[in-house]
Amino acid sequence: MIATGDLRSWLEHVAGRYAWGELTLERAARLAGVSIYDMMAYVRRRGILPPEDVGELQADVADMLVRRGYSELAQQALRAERASD
Repeated sequence: MIATGDLRSWLEHVAGRYAWGELTLERAARLAGVSIYDMMAYVRRRGILPPEDVGELQADVADMLVRRGYSELAQQALRAERASD
């Protein structure tokens, strides 16, 4: 079992990588071993803003759709964004 301090330190590390745009929120949550909702709450409490890259946000949404079995919808969403560029 991971000690509370170790988990907090790991969450901070992963959230920092998310803030720098190195990880999507979904990937950060998976690496931290928490749900995306827990990660969203954590970064909100810490005042960590999402990267300003819309593509990053879109990748998060598409990844969540794929994980929930909506891969076709995820691909449509990604194609729609590319078409609007």
